[in-house]
Parts: sequence; C-alpha cells; structure tokens
Amino acid sequence: MTTIIKRILAVIDRSASANDVFAQALALAKQNHSHLMLTHCLSLNTLEEMGTLMDAAFGLASPAKLQNIQDDYQTQVNATWQYLFDYALQAQAQGIVAEVACKTGEVGSQICQLAEQWEADLVVISNNGKPSWKEKLFGRPLNYVVLHAPCNVMVMPTKENAESLNHLSQSQEYLNRCYTESDDYLARSTKFLS
Repeated sequence: MTTIIKRILAVIDRSASANDVFAQALALAKQNHSHLMLTHCLSLNTLEEMGTLMDAAFGLASPAKLQNIQDDYQTQVNATWQYLFDYALQAQAQGIVAEVACKTGEVGSQICQLAEQWEADLVVISNNGKPSWKEKLFGRPLNYVVLHAPCNVMVMPTKENAESLNHLSQSQEYLNRCYTESDDYLARSTKFLS
C-alpha cells in the first residue's frame, strides 16, 4: 500500500543540512505533485534571558536592555522570514506550491502543531548531529517530532551522520563476510571430520 503525500512540511533550520532538507522535500514534492510548507521555529531563549526578565518584573532592568532584547528578536524574525521566502521562491520557480511559516516557541511542539493544523502527510527534518547541553537536559526537538508528529517523519542525516552510517554499513558488510567465511570453514571442517 503506497502512502499519498500531498502536503510536505519541511523544517528548514539555519544549519548546514538545511539545503539537504529542502532538496529532499522539493524532490518529494515534485514526485508526488505535493504542496510544500517551509518552516523555521525560533526557540525562546528563556534560560539566557530569564535573569533580565525577572529583573524587569521587579523594575530592575533598564528599558534600554529590554528594548535590545526586543530588537534582537525582531531582527531574528525578519531574517527568518527572508530566509524562508528565498527557499519558497526556489520551489515556486520549479512549479511547486510553497508556503512559509515562522513559529516561536518550543521547537518540537510548534512543528507538531503546525503539522496537525496544516494536515501534513510528511515532515522532513534534519538530525543536526550532536545535541547541545540544553537538548541533553530538556530533550531534542527531533525526538519530540518523531514521537508526537501526527504524520510520517523523514529524518535527514547530517553529512557526518551519513559518513558514520556508511562506515557502519561497511563494518557490517565486513562482519557478514567474516561470518560467511567462518561458516564455510566450519562446514568444510565438519565434512572433513565425518
């Protein structure tokens, strides 16, 4: 039974693997005549800004510092929209209907909510290598998406992970040859003894 993929949600982060995620999502969209939603989620920097926000609650933070936080956030939002629009224009130039969505919040839950609201059939997301200390402590967005998405999830390995998988595959092939050779040797030895 083949699954019909009409709506593909591509999670485009600002990592080196963003182009790979986009290319894979675009190829699938072309193959299946699908709509494409390109999204990026800005995480809340609550741990880093907690002190400033608490100071603001007690009137201890300067208005200038709070304005800087707000300006930095707005700059990130504007840059993200532009980043997503650039990818959307590339998809549209190839005849694919592409939309964009910039979300703010906990990355994993925002992606899953968008997948559900947009009725995505597939989420394409990258495995961005080693988790940061925050991801080790609070969990990776990737894990959350894989476990909670309302649709299928395609995880794109990073180049480092792909190389590791290639080495693992080569190691497995070597082990299979060793087992086959030892089975052959064992079969010949058994035959000789009988």
